[in-house]
Amino acid sequence: MKVIVGSYEGFIHGWFLEGNCWKADIKVTGKLLFGYQAHEGSVKCLILANSGPRSGLLMVSGGVDEIIRIYDVEKRVEIGELQEHSGTITALEFFGCTHLLSGGEDNLIIIWRVYDWTPLHKLGGHKGKITGIACHPSGKLALSVSTDRTLRCWDLVQGRIAYITRVEGNPENLSWSPDGSRYVYSLQSLRAEGGGVENPVSSEGAPLFAVYVFTTGVGEPCGVAEYTAGHVGAVSFLDAELLAIAYTPPGNLTQSTIEIIRVLPLPGEPHQVVHKFTAGGRVRGLKYARLPRFSGPQPISTTDPRPESSPVEVEPFGMLAAATSNGVVQAWSVFKSESGDVECSLDWTGTIPGEPRFTSLDLWTNAEEESISNAQVKKKKKRKKNIPEPDQTKHYTTEVQPESKTLKKKKKKQKKTDEHLNEPNS
Repeated sequence: MKVIVGSYEGFIHGWFLEGNCWKADIKVTGKLLFGYQAHEGSVKCLILANSGPRSGLLMVSGGVDEIIRIYDVEKRVEIGELQEHSGTITALEFFGCTHLLSGGEDNLIIIWRVYDWTPLHKLGGHKGKITGIACHPSGKLALSVSTDRTLRCWDLVQGRIAYITRVEGNPENLSWSPDGSRYVYSLQSLRAEGGGVENPVSSEGAPLFAVYVFTTGVGEPCGVAEYTAGHVGAVSFLDAELLAIAYTPPGNLTQSTIEIIRVLPLPGEPHQVVHKFTAGGRVRGLKYARLPRFSGPQPISTTDPRPESSPVEVEPFGMLAAATSNGVVQAWSVFKSESGDVECSLDWTGTIPGEPRFTSLDLWTNAEEESISNAQVKKKKKRKKNIPEPDQTKHYTTEVQPESKTLKKKKKKQKKTDEHLNEPNS
């Protein structure tokens, strides 16, 4: 498992987490793999390839220096840079390890072919800087949001716009659910008065920050979480039904609250919080990744979060990581019981001397890679034909094919000729 973070000071740090979170008596430990200054100025975004032969090995980052830098994580070297944008790089998104989508303050989205880093398409249309890009798991669609208060859906096959949706505010934190059935973005209300962007307040109690969840192909949201004060720093899907939201209360610079909510609340009721815990600082990056499950679940006895509960058997569901603005990175194991209740356990905390202000985070596990390999093995086994061995007790004969009419005529004519030649001379 790998965790990478970018900082306001232009540095990138990466950890390798090892240990077995399947068992309560084995702790997860982190080893710092690298840490160096990658950009002149703040790192705005970074991402690891999450599938294909270069999964977890290929990393790209973007910053205020208008450069996209490419890294080989295994060799820990920079292997190139891209300079097509004319503004700060604000969003990066991989599709497998074959294509990369990038967005910037120049209002452009560029589609890159990873094989030779050729820019295949430049998607224009946004009137403001790009604040988020999300590629559908199928690779056929992508969503983008911008400060022009629009959400755009792109047809990646045709390389053109599919539709445009206008929103009432500045959307950010855009992402798809793992199965592609839903997408989410957070929205800062334009009705905010005072407090600024970092710590806004609402004078009339109107929703100041809202997190909207949509079902793919449906215009109306299927879930809404509203906050009347504070700041929504990041969101991340756990699955199609569960969503993690990092929320900083107003005036609090030392910790954030992370809520795990159900996407589909009951009609007429506020969003249902399944689990809530705190992170040590203002969260700037939040990412969930599922864990490999090939060795089989090893249930852990823990306390059900419901009142007057008794210990129940639960199994690891995945790993959730967060990076904060005071130089702290934390990772939690997420457990899910058979009844659907969720519980999180803090497994690891990483710090850097000097308390750099982290701005972005990505988390990678080999679960996706192993699932693809497992599927390929099953496919090969399915294709293998069962050829029966020959029975040694049977005698095999070769069938003689019947003669054609033409051959019969030739033989008959030849026979007559031979008989005529063999007749005695009179």
